Amino acid sequence: MEPTKTIREVLNSIELKEENIHRIKAAFFHDGQLLVPCQSVPITTDIKVYRARNHDPKELFVRKDQVTYPPLPNMVKTGRANMRGNQVFYGAVPVREMRCPWIGAMEEVSEVRHGLIPPAQTFTVSRWKARRSVPIVSFVPSELLASGMDSAKAVYERSVAQIEAMNEPYRSRARDLYDVLHHEFTKEVDGVDEYWISAIFSSMLYTHCNGISYPSKRAAYKGYNISIPKDKWDENFDLLQCIQFQQHTVGSRTLVVPYRMTASIEEPFTWEDMPLADGLPPFTLHPYPHTRPE
Repeated sequence: MEPTKTIREVLNSIELKEENIHRIKAAFFHDGQLLVPCQSVPITTDIKVYRARNHDPKELFVRKDQVTYPPLPNMVKTGRANMRGNQVFYGAVPVREMRCPWIGAMEEVSEVRHGLIPPAQTFTVSRWKARRSVPIVSFVPSELLASGMDSAKAVYERSVAQIEAMNEPYRSRARDLYDVLHHEFTKEVDGVDEYWISAIFSSMLYTHCNGISYPSKRAAYKGYNISIPKDKWDENFDLLQCIQFQQHTVGSRTLVVPYRMTASIEEPFTWEDMPLADGLPPFTLHPYPHTRPE
């Protein structure tokens, strides 16, 4: 009997294009089941969620649709956790290892790529709050993805225990899936076409949950990304405030300066300059990525 192909082997045999989406989805299933060892975690009302946009320093956002997910489906490119045309909110949440989640959010959209480090960048970071406790699915499919946070290690260990408690062939299929997810959520990409597998997988999960959470590669796995589809986001979250930051890099050191914030989020937003804390200089140099505005 010919041995059963692994999920990776099946995916490698499928050309990544739209007419093959159903074949790609089918590769993840076994006996009609999607075996995804994961944990349910809540975004509670005391957790703030941060989203960043990188933009021209002369640009000033004045509407909520400018600081959330792309406002029109035709603006949405395939991403690590969304298919083309699918409006999904991407954000970052606090963890013990990175108490400044706005830094993680900025890293996700930074122009730093493949050794290129722009000397200056401007970001608008929006801060959001859940109206109620919102459960989402967290998956950490490898030791590497778990390496930067104690909470990620706990999710990974519980998921491995789930896998080991399965009977064959389900155990092997779940291990296969974790191997694929490890690769897809840790690899560097040069174009949107390289996101296909993780995007399709995430889109399947969205049909069963409010959203997903996974360790951020761009933050060296010391922070969580969350991704939540438009409808679930609008239903559950409110905008609190926006802050503009400038980031300046000199050698191995990076300076992150908050300099403007919204005084009101009634549209159009009202902006005001950030006051300096008493006794502190206007600029403080910190090692990136743990810069923290006072």
